[in-house]
This record gives sequence, C-alpha cells and structure tokens, in this order.
Amino acid sequence: MTEPELVIRVAGPAAEEGRLPLAEVARVAGELQATLERIAMALRGSENVPGRRPQDIVNAVRLELTGFSQGSAILEVSPPAGAMIPHDLLDQSVDLLMTGIESIHSAQRSHPEVFGKQVLDGFVRLSGGISPRSVRTIEITRRDGRTVTIDDEFRRAARSARNAGDRSEVTIVGRLHMGDFAPAALRCRVDTLSNSVPCTFDESLTDDVLNAMGAMVVATGIAELLPDGRVRSLDLLGLTQVNEAKRASIDKLTQQQGITPLRSVTDFATVQDVSDEEFEQFIRDALSARRE
Repeated sequence: MTEPELVIRVAGPAAEEGRLPLAEVARVAGELQATLERIAMALRGSENVPGRRPQDIVNAVRLELTGFSQGSAILEVSPPAGAMIPHDLLDQSVDLLMTGIESIHSAQRSHPEVFGKQVLDGFVRLSGGISPRSVRTIEITRRDGRTVTIDDEFRRAARSARNAGDRSEVTIVGRLHMGDFAPAALRCRVDTLSNSVPCTFDESLTDDVLNAMGAMVVATGIAELLPDGRVRSLDLLGLTQVNEAKRASIDKLTQQQGITPLRSVTDFATVQDVSDEEFEQFIRDALSARRE
C-alpha cells in the first residue's frame, strides 16, 4: 500500500476517542487544501485574488482523504489515484507549506518570498479553530517523516505575520452586530456613524464579542484601509463594551419631573390678565410668522 502524502493528526477535546466532528474534518482539510492552492498559484506567478482558481493549478495540488484512524484523530491524504498529473508543483507546494509553518512558528521575520497576504491569510484561517475547548493541535507529517505542528502559539504568530504588512492599528467606536461564532468563521460587524466594518477575531475574544453583542463598543485591531482613509475591515485585537446611559420610560420621566395629566382646557389659563393691545400684537406676530 502506498504511503499517504500527508498524515494529519488532530488532538484536543473535539478529537477524543479518535472521533472528530465532520465540520472540523471539513474545516481542517478544506483550509489545508486552499492554502496549498494559494502557494501553488504564487509559485506559478498567478495573482492570488478572490474568485475561481485556475483549474490546472487546482488539479496539480489536489489531495484526497484516503484514511482515517484513531489515536487522537488521524487523517491520511494523497493525490488522486491514477491521476496523470506531474507532482512537481504539489511537492514544491507541500515543501513550502511545511517551511512556512516552521518559519512562522519560530517567529522568523522573513518568510518564503511567495508568502503574500493571501497565503498568510490561509495560515490564519487554517489555525483559526485552535482552542483549548476543541482542537488544541494539528500535526502534519509528510511521507518523508518531516513533521510540523499548528497550535495556539502558531495561531498567534500567524496573525502577527499577516498583520506585519501594510496595515495599521486603529480604534473604532460603534454598535456590535452580526456575530458568527463557527470555529472556521469567527467574525462580526461594527456599525459606526460613517460605515459598517466587518471584523474577524480569534478564539480568545469569543466571550468578549458574545457578551457585547448589540452594545456600543470600542474595538481596536489591525485595519485594512480604503483610499479615503475609512476602515474596510478590522482584525480585532481588543474589544471594550461602552456603558450606555439607561433609558427611562415616559412614566418614569413624568414622575421624576412632577408632571401630571391635563384635565381641562382651563389648565392652560394664566393668572395674569392680557390686555387687548397685547392680544392684538400676538395675533399680528402669529400671522406674520405664518406668511413667512
């Protein structure tokens, strides 16, 4: 039997007794595959932009699940059986994947030249589900025995590497809406006075975001800016809920101010007599204002 190209060992509470939720299998395998495609596109000199990727590149680095075994949860992946596709691009992409994980994990300042924003974003998403409550580590072993590990330290280092580019740390104030707490997503939206800012965050901020949903917040993070200086998106680093003034009901306000209902039109009467001249002047002023 041919050895698998990669063996992926997932460990943590979500992988107890050698079981793993299908959603987590799809997330880990899908993000790994997408990251390989981004690396392959960079190697071929193709621009990594949102949208459909060239089919020849997708086919060249495509992997399939060939086995699942216990011992935490172990996934085995290999190229499609009998595929008549040269594996040079796949080998190079896997090699750079392993090298990239090692360089990010060791907090090196320099990474492979092909690691642009899209590739680094892929590493952030690949490690996005790392959490003490679900998946603690993802260990990837190549068929030659080379092994790399994705854990919480890598997750934080990947975010730092991704944010070290042409982005700025900013603070915005607005109302927090639209939380998505799926491990593969972890995003929300902050509506400011000028625009709505989509935000991403990691597992460490999940409780803060959940508790502040619907409230006014001060959000700090690494921003992508529009040409006019407005924030296009924000990768959250911190979130503080703003204490808003409590709104009193009408009944409470009238009670506090001693206001009582009017019972008769005579309640409008004044104790001071109004002369005919004053009344006529009032009428003239009212008619003048109406004509204007």
